[in-house]
Amino acid sequence: MSKNTVDLDTCDQEPIHLIGAVQPHGALLAVNEASMVVEYASNNTQAYVGTAAEDILGKPLSDLIGLDNLAELAALSLDPLTPELLRPWFISFAKSDGQIINAECLPHRQGAHLILEFLQPEPKQYPVWEDELLRRGIISELIQLNEMQDLAEASARHIRDVTGFDRVMIYRFAEDKHGEVIAESTNRPDSFLGMHYPASDIPDPARRHFTLNVMRSIPDIRSELIPITSATGARTDAGSENPLDLTYSKLRAVAPVHVEYLTNMGVGASLSISLVTNNELWGLVACHHYSGTRQISSSRLRFAELLGGTTSALLQSLENTSQLQKSIQAEKTAFYIEQQARSGRSLSDLVEEQTTALMELIDAHGMVLVLGGQQWSIGNLPETPLDFTNFKALLKEGVATTQNLSDVLGMDTAQADSAAGAALLDLSGDGNDYLVFLRSTYD
Repeated sequence: MSKNTVDLDTCDQEPIHLIGAVQPHGALLAVNEASMVVEYASNNTQAYVGTAAEDILGKPLSDLIGLDNLAELAALSLDPLTPELLRPWFISFAKSDGQIINAECLPHRQGAHLILEFLQPEPKQYPVWEDELLRRGIISELIQLNEMQDLAEASARHIRDVTGFDRVMIYRFAEDKHGEVIAESTNRPDSFLGMHYPASDIPDPARRHFTLNVMRSIPDIRSELIPITSATGARTDAGSENPLDLTYSKLRAVAPVHVEYLTNMGVGASLSISLVTNNELWGLVACHHYSGTRQISSSRLRFAELLGGTTSALLQSLENTSQLQKSIQAEKTAFYIEQQARSGRSLSDLVEEQTTALMELIDAHGMVLVLGGQQWSIGNLPETPLDFTNFKALLKEGVATTQNLSDVLGMDTAQADSAAGAALLDLSGDGNDYLVFLRSTYD
């Protein structure tokens, strides 16, 4: 794959896990697990394991790392986690000339292969007590925050302190997959806080990888791709007969479309940390560096990963609590309306009285009530009234919902901007009386 080949029309189908190359801040070997013979190697192994790729390919892995390390590797838990985390294996082995190679290895199992990714070990380990005190202090602060916005802001600030990036943003994804920057920590004069980005900025293949892998580090967005070669000398990307699956690779090379995207933003290095709640991609921590490259030490990367995981867990707890509170409030509101209606009050008066409570419960911006041939409109609604006939055709057990109302109704641009998603409740059983809640594009 050419670094300069960018097809924006097909980027959402790009097999980025079959890119056939790694970034240059590490080297990769892929070993057939049955034979323990090296079948794939990146072309930069000399710099990380002291032996050129052509002298490793087709040879037993034990020739490189020794039998003791091979036995230790066999005892490791190598199946990918969900999502996958950094699990370093610190390894030392001697070359035939007696030179000792010290490396940090990130191993995992992928199909029939063991993927070994080698990094340079940190020249100096941070004092354990120092990092431990830092972890305790930061996490103690995070767990005391009870509001989602406070948690997002604190997480952005601490992750920037730990990683040193120029800008750290917390993205939250909406149900239509567009993203909003809900928190930011930066040393830059400009701000992206509150900005919205279309779903197409992060194509589905990339979202899949963000869900499977917590961390994605790109120390130098302009770095040269290092090809991975097979033992037969063949290519290993999506166009080859036997591509190597790099789904869980931490060194996987950067897709050309992403290189172009970050370059257009003036970004020189990036780091992404997935925020996963209830097994779904809730959002991202996006770290951008503008003043050159940004290589983060392994210990700091693992620390940032820990902060991201802590933030994800706390977000899930806050969201679950919020949903529980909304469910309780919904039951109270429904019970009140039912009791008042039984006492003779009109439903239209009750809905108008409970407008704020009803819209807050489902984060609606507008509401339309049709009752007895009359219509009441409340909140932020399109200037040109909507015809809900086609929407009512989707009723199932008295309810119809959509995240893309424009796909259901004929709508102009102004209508679509103020009514992107909707929920319709049938109040009479025949669709003549109904209540509609509307959400605008950016919810």
